[in-house]
Amino acid sequence: MAIESFLKITQMRPYKMWNVGDQRVPGSPNLGKHKDSGFNIRVSDHDELSQAIHDAVLFLEARPSELQRLSHTNGIEEPVLDFGLFCGQDSLAHYDRLPARLIQLSGENKIGIELSHYKHE
Repeated sequence: MAIESFLKITQMRPYKMWNVGDQRVPGSPNLGKHKDSGFNIRVSDHDELSQAIHDAVLFLEARPSELQRLSHTNGIEEPVLDFGLFCGQDSLAHYDRLPARLIQLSGENKIGIELSHYKHE
């Protein structure tokens, strides 16, 4: 209910929503079910991390009041800024650096940062 209440008062629009118990990937029951409710908002259309970070910083700087409302809404526990990254199949190591400004803005708004690594097939 907290998510629906927040979405009624914000200009941010999700492209995906889920509830506790929904399949993580529709049609793939072996991948498990969601243990929480949530929604995704597109912050960047770029695959390159440096550009996605730039877009995320602009997003965070442009919406301080909405992000504060998000982090203070009862029932919304862990807002997360997730960067989807593709890494090579044969990589021995993968390094990513997050700039201080992104970390600062995320911290001020109580938003976690996640780096999701996907292999190229």
